[in-house]
Amino acid sequence: MRRLCFASSVFATFLFVVWYCSRGSTPELFQNAWQLLQRGSTTEAITQLRILQRRSPDSSEARLLRAAIDVRLGMPDLALRHLQHIPGDKYREQSLMVAGESYYRLHRYLEAEVAFRQLTELNPDSELGLKWLVAVYYDLGAYDDATDISNRLTALRSQDFTPHRMLGVMARDFERNQQAISHFRRALELGPPQDVRVEIIEELAATLVDEHEYDEAVALIEKSLVQTPVTNHSLARSNWALGNQELAVKHLALAEEGVPMNDSVALTRARFALESGEPERAESILRKILKSDSANIDAYYYLGLVLAKLGQNEESRIAHTEHARLVSLKETLTELNIKAIQNPRDRHVRLELADVCEKLGKQDLAQMWRRAANACLSIEAVQTQPSSDP
Repeated sequence: MRRLCFASSVFATFLFVVWYCSRGSTPELFQNAWQLLQRGSTTEAITQLRILQRRSPDSSEARLLRAAIDVRLGMPDLALRHLQHIPGDKYREQSLMVAGESYYRLHRYLEAEVAFRQLTELNPDSELGLKWLVAVYYDLGAYDDATDISNRLTALRSQDFTPHRMLGVMARDFERNQQAISHFRRALELGPPQDVRVEIIEELAATLVDEHEYDEAVALIEKSLVQTPVTNHSLARSNWALGNQELAVKHLALAEEGVPMNDSVALTRARFALESGEPERAESILRKILKSDSANIDAYYYLGLVLAKLGQNEESRIAHTEHARLVSLKETLTELNIKAIQNPRDRHVRLELADVCEKLGKQDLAQMWRRAANACLSIEAVQTQPSSDP
């Protein structure tokens, strides 16, 4: 009986919510549902959509809300079809947002850029529109454009850590480590939530180590009291470089406990073994790394040193030759990255980048650059289309 009463109460509450939500006008219902969707409450937004569809199935509100929900549910092509039936001057800002996100999800970056550009012209303070533009330019490899838009975000939200963290990640990805360090530091100064703070400290510490700023990395981690596999790995590399070998080994062991199969941590272990007079152990670790990542530049470098130590001179020469080949490819990658930044619509540069990334075993990056090249192909098609003017 208690269960029956409870179930009846829940059902009655549900009916009340549906009745209460259905009392407003169609535009009011749409605005309420739109806000729910922006807050991530997709299920509640779907409930509002059903009410709208019962009331006025062919209304702009019902079609636009359906399109927005379709994008969230992973159906951007269907969303675009719904948008075709909405007058261009009605709910213009929301329509552009849904269109831009749909195009982005379909990797149609030209159309996405146009939609988000129009949105930010209509509403220059649209933070979401600006964030989407950053994503579009990032995926196109247009670093300078992405940075310009990110700087607009920092101007809008001077006390928000998010744009600075985003700028830091982008700078690091494009090998501009000093810029990354500056942005990560600023993001920390603005007081991010604890979970994000830990991630930023991890990113900043690793970047400092890459730049050989070992004392700075150690001071950052010790002051922050952040102990994760990533920070322990940074402490291991830093302390080893600073001559604190016992402490370095301790932190490396802690890093290995957290990420036992990580190639980066394993590479550090191999380096420590080599420099501690254990070349056989180092060789075993390096061979395992190259088995999972046959284009690991650093692994080939240390393998060449290890084999020379073991008197295997011919195999050492082969390893060094492979290392030199990969270094050459990495240098080509850096040069092409600069070209891509300078020429944000050049399809051929992006195809070259994809090819080099594949040779370096970076399949995810290769796929990203091919998508960017395909987007540039659509740009070229638009630019070369004959004019319809007489």
